[in-house]
Amino acid sequence: MRSHMSKERKLIQFDHYSHRYIAHGRDKAMITQACRHKLLEQINSLFNCLDIVEPVFTNLAKLARHYEQQKTYLTLLKQYSFEKNTIKKNLKKNILDQYDNFFAHPTAFLKQTTHYTPPTQESDSKSQKDKQQLHKKAADHLVKRFASLQGIPSASLQNPLSSQLCLYFFNQCLSQLPFTHQQIQQIEQQIQPSLIIELTALYQELNQTLIKQDVLTLLSFSDIRFYRVSPVRRHSPFLMPKSAIPSNAKRKTLLISQHFIWPIGSIYLSPHDNAQQAIHALFVRHSPIPVKLLPIIYDGYIPLLSQYFSQSSHDDKLAVLDSISRLIDSLTGKKKLYRENTPSSINNIYKLARQQIKQSPLNSAKLTQLLEILKQCHILAIKDERIENQDLHYYIAKNTTSLESFTSQAENIMTQLSIGQWIRLESRTDAIKLSWHSNLTQRYLFVNQYGEKAGEWSETELTQLFEQGKAHLTTEPTTSNTVLNLLNTIEGSKSKR
Repeated sequence: MRSHMSKERKLIQFDHYSHRYIAHGRDKAMITQACRHKLLEQINSLFNCLDIVEPVFTNLAKLARHYEQQKTYLTLLKQYSFEKNTIKKNLKKNILDQYDNFFAHPTAFLKQTTHYTPPTQESDSKSQKDKQQLHKKAADHLVKRFASLQGIPSASLQNPLSSQLCLYFFNQCLSQLPFTHQQIQQIEQQIQPSLIIELTALYQELNQTLIKQDVLTLLSFSDIRFYRVSPVRRHSPFLMPKSAIPSNAKRKTLLISQHFIWPIGSIYLSPHDNAQQAIHALFVRHSPIPVKLLPIIYDGYIPLLSQYFSQSSHDDKLAVLDSISRLIDSLTGKKKLYRENTPSSINNIYKLARQQIKQSPLNSAKLTQLLEILKQCHILAIKDERIENQDLHYYIAKNTTSLESFTSQAENIMTQLSIGQWIRLESRTDAIKLSWHSNLTQRYLFVNQYGEKAGEWSETELTQLFEQGKAHLTTEPTTSNTVLNLLNTIEGSKSKR
C-alpha cells in the first residue's frame, strides 16, 4: 500500500502524451505553487551570502592608516554593492521566469536549447526503458539551459567571482527541481573547484591587509563569528542554515557569517603564492588563531620561508605548510595527539628548514640562532607563558631581507628615491647622490659631489637607515653638516639676543 502511494504521489512526472511535466490530480496546483515558493525562499536565502564581504571592506576602510588606502577600499565597496544588487535583481527574475515558462510551456522551452528533438507519437509504443531515457534527455537539456546563464546581463558577469556565485545559485535552484542525484552531482563537480578557488583567492587578498591590521580586532567589528559544528550536508557543500547546526556538534571548525556557515577545508596553494600568502591560507583554515601565535608567525615563519619559497617546488611548499599546520594544531589545543607529539613536530620542521633553505642571507650560525629562538617561543606558547619577543623583533629586523617589518613612511621615501636624488647621512659630513640602481640585485650606488663612489647599500639596508632617522632626503648637496651646524649655532645665538 505504501509503495503504491509513493508511485502515485511523485511530485512531477513527464507525460509522453501531452509532452509536459505534470503533477497528478488535485495536487497539481498545490505542488507547483509549493515548489515555486520553496525555490523563491531558497533564492532569497542564498542572496545573503553576498552580504558577507561588505562588512569586511567597510572595516578595512575604518582601519586604513592612509587616505589613499581608505579611498581604495571604499571604491571597491561601492563597486561590489552595485554588482551585488545587479545580480540579485536580474538573477532572481531570470530564474523565476524560466521556472514559470517551463511549467507553462515545457516543449517550447526545451526547443530553445540546441540538439533537442521533441518526442513524437512513436514514443507511445516504446518500452518503459525508452521512456526513461527520453525523460533523462529532456532533463539533461533543462540542466544545460539553467547552467548556461542566458538572460543574465553581461555587466554582472565581469567579475569571475560573481560569475561563479551565479553558477552556484543555479546549482542550488536545480536541487529543488525533479532531477536525479547523479545529474545534480555532475553540476556540482563542475562548479565547486572554480568557486572554491575564487573564494579562497578573495579571502587571501582580504587577509593580506586584514591580518596586518590586527585580525582579531577586525573580526570583532564585523558580523563574522567562529563556532564548532559537524560536517556540512552533501547537497549544500558551502553553505548551511544556522538552524541545521546540532547543539552538541564539536567536530569541525567552520566560519559563520550572519546567515550561513563557510567550512574551512584544505589548503589551496597556487604555484605563484609567496610565503605570506601561504601563511594567510593557513590562517583561514585554522581560524581563530591564538594571539600568542601571531609573533611566531610574522616574526619567524614569514622571513624564514620567504627564502625557501622562492626556490622550492610546489610539493615541497605543501610539505612545509603541512608541518606548520600541525604546529598550529598543537598550539590551539584542538588535537591532543599533536600536543603530545609537539617536541618532535617542532624539531622536524626546524630540521627541514635547515636542510631545505638554501642561499639564505643568514649564515649558518645566525640561522641556527633564529631557529632556536623560534623553538623557545613555541615551547613558551604551549605552556601558555608570555612570549618575550622584543629580542626576536630586533634580530629579524636586523638580518632579514624582507621589508614587511618597516613602516610605510620609510617605504614612501624609497618610492620617491630616483637617479640624481641627494640624501644626507649622519655618518658623513657631505651629501651624496644616487648614481645607479640595479633592478636585479636591488643595490643602490651613491657618489659624492665630485663623482667619486661614496657607498653602496642594499634596499633593505637603505630602508633601515631612513627608518632609524640616520638618512634623509635633501636638495642642498654642497652644504656640509659642519656648515649646517655652524649656521644653526648662529641662528640660535641671534634668537637669544
